[in-house]
Amino acid sequence: MPLQVFQSRWAMIGLPRHASGPWSPTEQLDQIAGAGFDGVSISFHDPENAVLLSREAVERGLGIEVVCYPADAAEFDALLRVLEPVPGVSHITMQPMLRTPHIDVAAKAIRQWYASARQAGTPLLIETHRGRLTSDILFTTELLDAVPELRLTADLSHYVNGDEFALPVSERNQALIERLLARSDVFHGRIASPGQVQVPVRAEHTRPLLELFTSWWRRGFELRRAEDPEPLVTFTAELGPPGDWYAGLGPDGNEHTDRWVEALDLANLARSLWA
Repeated sequence: MPLQVFQSRWAMIGLPRHASGPWSPTEQLDQIAGAGFDGVSISFHDPENAVLLSREAVERGLGIEVVCYPADAAEFDALLRVLEPVPGVSHITMQPMLRTPHIDVAAKAIRQWYASARQAGTPLLIETHRGRLTSDILFTTELLDAVPELRLTADLSHYVNGDEFALPVSERNQALIERLLARSDVFHGRIASPGQVQVPVRAEHTRPLLELFTSWWRRGFELRRAEDPEPLVTFTAELGPPGDWYAGLGPDGNEHTDRWVEALDLANLARSLWA
């Protein structure tokens, strides 16, 4: 199975750069399809609008990455009922809003979510993300031991930033990342520094960071192929907008970079790493 490369619809907020107005949701999908992406990542914060947007995306030949934020089994089951008539769903990426210091509590919740996803017939991935169940990298690796069926959407920017990874990355941190990569089927594309969750993809001062993330994505792809000769792997370009404190702004209020150009760059980079 070839690599699927998706673009985040959240990452389209405020685009295009330096335009008189942003693209409408329909125009966003047109741009994503026209640029050759295989699918779009859609947040289901607002299920009704997300379903309508998903249908429009499928009409353009795009697959759907569903991003959801349940805190318990009931919330996830409600989402699955919403998704029943939605075509083109590739997988669900969950950012669990459950917060607990107890591995047994977290593991029980994850098992319940996976049981529901199996019954629905939809692949489920748990995203590595700050402020969520997986906020702490050590806790997350313990969850991998506690729940053997757990598979990840690896957004490693949250650990580089959240744990303030120093460069060069320590042997301890590299070993932890390796454990995550070995259980990852989906990768969210963003470059982070110890002090910022999102930095320019191509800049002289961020070159070591791009090399670091590139090495991790390449390794993740290698591990999936070693595990399965025909893996299903998705890479989603996910460069967040300034309104959510992701994209950096200059004193003039303009973004430092063109996120759409960077998204296309990340898509090409992922394809080259896969090849």
